Amino acid sequence: MFHIRVVLVLLLIGSHALAEKTTAFHYGPSPPVDVLRHYDHVVVEPDHWSATDREQLEPPQLMAYVSVGEVRPSRSWFSDLDTGWLLEENPEWASRIVDPCAEWCAFLMKRRFEPLWRDGYRGFFLDTIDSPLAGVPADSALFEIRKAGLTRIVQQLRARFPKARIVVNRGFELLPQIASSIDGVVAESLYQSWTKAHGYHAVKREDRAWLLGKLNEARNTFDVPVTVIDYVSPTNRTLAVETARNIASHGFSPWVATPALDRIGVTAWEMIPRRVLMVYDERDATLAANDAHSLMAPCLEYAGFAVDYVDAAKPIEVANLERYAGVVTWLSTNRERKTPGLELWLEGCVEASLPILFVGGFGFSPTHRFMRKFEFEHSTSELERPVTVVATDDAVGFEAPPKDRSRGLVAIRSVNSDPLCSLVGSDRERVDTVAITPWGGFAFAPHVLRRRLDGKREWIVDPFKLTRRALRLPVIPTPDLTTENGSRLLMVHIGGSGASTAAEWRHGPLAIEVIHDEFLRRNDVPTTVSLTPMDLSHAGHEAGSHSEFEALARKLFTLKHVDAAIDASGVSPIGIELSETVRTLESLTPADKRVDIVLWSENTAVSGTRFSADPPRSWTHLSASQTQITRAHQSVTAISAAMRPVGTQLHAYAPVASENAYTNFWRGPFHGFRRVIETFELTDSPRRLKPIGVHYHFYSGTKRSSVAALRDVYDWVETQETVGVSIRHYASMVQGFHSGVVARDLDGAWRLLGFGELRTVRLPTALGWPDLGKSPSVVAVRDLPQGRYVSFSTHEPRLVLGSGPSSAPHVVRANARIVATRRSESFVALRFQSSGSVTLTARASRIEHRGKSVAGTRDQDRITVTIPEVNDDEVFLFGS
Repeated sequence: MFHIRVVLVLLLIGSHALAEKTTAFHYGPSPPVDVLRHYDHVVVEPDHWSATDREQLEPPQLMAYVSVGEVRPSRSWFSDLDTGWLLEENPEWASRIVDPCAEWCAFLMKRRFEPLWRDGYRGFFLDTIDSPLAGVPADSALFEIRKAGLTRIVQQLRARFPKARIVVNRGFELLPQIASSIDGVVAESLYQSWTKAHGYHAVKREDRAWLLGKLNEARNTFDVPVTVIDYVSPTNRTLAVETARNIASHGFSPWVATPALDRIGVTAWEMIPRRVLMVYDERDATLAANDAHSLMAPCLEYAGFAVDYVDAAKPIEVANLERYAGVVTWLSTNRERKTPGLELWLEGCVEASLPILFVGGFGFSPTHRFMRKFEFEHSTSELERPVTVVATDDAVGFEAPPKDRSRGLVAIRSVNSDPLCSLVGSDRERVDTVAITPWGGFAFAPHVLRRRLDGKREWIVDPFKLTRRALRLPVIPTPDLTTENGSRLLMVHIGGSGASTAAEWRHGPLAIEVIHDEFLRRNDVPTTVSLTPMDLSHAGHEAGSHSEFEALARKLFTLKHVDAAIDASGVSPIGIELSETVRTLESLTPADKRVDIVLWSENTAVSGTRFSADPPRSWTHLSASQTQITRAHQSVTAISAAMRPVGTQLHAYAPVASENAYTNFWRGPFHGFRRVIETFELTDSPRRLKPIGVHYHFYSGTKRSSVAALRDVYDWVETQETVGVSIRHYASMVQGFHSGVVARDLDGAWRLLGFGELRTVRLPTALGWPDLGKSPSVVAVRDLPQGRYVSFSTHEPRLVLGSGPSSAPHVVRANARIVATRRSESFVALRFQSSGSVTLTARASRIEHRGKSVAGTRDQDRITVTIPEVNDDEVFLFGS
């Protein structure tokens, strides 16, 4: 019987709740706008929303909270109220009941509703609408007078703003009069509630039955949609989801949150935390050079988690902790530094059940209270020799074994933990260096990194396993920046330096001509080319040569696959007029190409420091990468992050370092860029960590050996299974990775919200296979040694998973982007973003294009074809 009830509940969820509009309620300060914009409607406390916040939501989404039956003295306009309107106090919420007289109605219109409408709010949530009726006998004249006053407020609001969305909290007694004027009813506490007296608690059965009757009447008799808000402790996510399911089973839209309504709750879907807070210290190194960013962030990004950074040298103020899966601190062993409030903040994270991973050292001298809170005991850094290393887990010894060094030792023992590595003296005194604990974990010096004799570093701990286990990272479909439609992403970008330099052979042409003739003209990989402001100006050329350079630049930019960019690495430190540079570049490019890409050098610190004005935030920003893993240094420490905040902007990093890193910063050997092939191979196996990103400068066209190295690189790229994307497109994917939300529907399906152009996930095998019949957006599924890659053809897809591979037709690999699909029981139709030939491998019985079968090679249930010219035509994959 129980199993039948579960099935019925899920069917109701699927047929009612998931089809309803979702409404979020968030009254807290510092609203998480990037998450809230994914709900159909958002009820907010207007005092906490700035104009910038409001601009990020569509007007129909934004609804203002307005209390119409009670008012708090803390309101800025409270002193303007006529004291005759104020009735008894409500001690539960420290407010005053208001008489719903005509004067109060006029005040609301003039001082509340009209200003909110001017600010862009297109909806109003009317709270406390039945407070003036509480305790008043229903058969009394006073009851009817107040009821008429409340009705007048709603009806006048509808008349004044006929297109506004109006939702009321309860107000069941008013429904016969106001139902035609409102768009929804909200009620609190159907299954779970909270009161000051009892805290969080289950609603009594008789109370639930009464409220359920009222809600069913609102929906069935008055045809008003219903939303139910229930309250569950933020530490009990399981109960929150179960409560949302129970509410949805009645056909109501749920919102399960905390009584302050200052956290992201559970509605028809649950947000899965996929952000990690990284605490670093700017006094150790700037963010770009800090180990927290350069070493740990890439490992978290590989796991699918976006990183936000906070500086321990400043007071930490972080709102909306429910968005975070955990906290990583990477601080030095220096205990003399001041870290304002860091200890108390970390203790608060433990209270909020937010896992913490300490790396390196504490960065401060911990108090006794802190030691007790985290169950640490002091040990001694002077272990009696000989010292033994006790490593009990494969999370230690990743790239280098732990040694019995004691320099920089954090002399502590962990109580009630699972030590993974310890140092034990001959006197049995023990220092724990790596452990998984009830609150998270730690990895302290000297067993985090090893520095080699050549200065390069290697991981002692396995950062992938350590972060996943210490932070208890949820298993999710992993947003992936390396692959699309089963093929590895490929992009090229060329820095402007050296474009006007002549090649160093007899009668050598300019480097820009060499690169055009040898590579860009012969290869149609999406390529972004920048030119320096110096080359764009007459001052950078000898007399008469500027016109020749401009003609070569125009010829280069007429190539369809080449985009133009501004080279920020060549901008004068004095500052240059950005608009002038843009105008000059636009004069050299076709009218249909935008100039809105800025390429930054390796040492760029702040985006606007070299320009006379900051580039617009909407532009694409790409910084040079430090990724240079080679056979000689085969360590994950040589992998850079994918992105970094720079001021108010987000800079994407190029996937791989430029030829500078392989040629000793252009001091030789000049054929050294061949070794980038090693980097491409080592960032693909055993983990696919990066796309293929070919980054070089025009001066690579000035020497025969560097040109030969480039030929080798381009030749290798042609042998790979790739899909070309532009730098603009890749940077958009990076932005989507940073801001996107992974969510899970109440029926278990996954949602990917706000990822933009990022349309691939790497699916952990434990989650199963896509159910293609229930996941129409899935277009490609490919199993590789690096993972199971699933790509989508649309934004914000819904992914339903099953236990085994689907027999429905689908792409395994394609060398072009798929931008639209149509799926039926017997076929899937694909539309490619390509005007040239397309090669694809698909699981299908046959493939058709323009009404004809396409011949190809078959391997069991897969067929590989090349279609010479696709244009805007559909390609059909038929099942068996």
